[in-house]
Amino acid sequence: MNRIPLRISVTEFGRKANSIIDGASSSRQPVFILQRGRVSAVLVSLEAYDEAQREREILYLLAKGEKEIRVGEGHELSAVLGEADDLQK
Repeated sequence: MNRIPLRISVTEFGRKANSIIDGASSSRQPVFILQRGRVSAVLVSLEAYDEAQREREILYLLAKGEKEIRVGEGHELSAVLGEADDLQK
């Protein structure tokens, strides 16, 4: 993601929606949509969104696990590794 992000006005987005969506899908780069000169929305491909959701879930589980460790709750390593394998499927 070393590119300069695409920023486009909501008016231009309305005129070129199909090509902008196609570009976002093929490049997997976000498109920042401006309304009155400010970013008001971000368009991402479905693949990029799904990947971000999976990463968010993994981070949530890691944070939950750290909290459980702090309060003395624990799980067998085999059970944790099994859950991790299930997430990758």
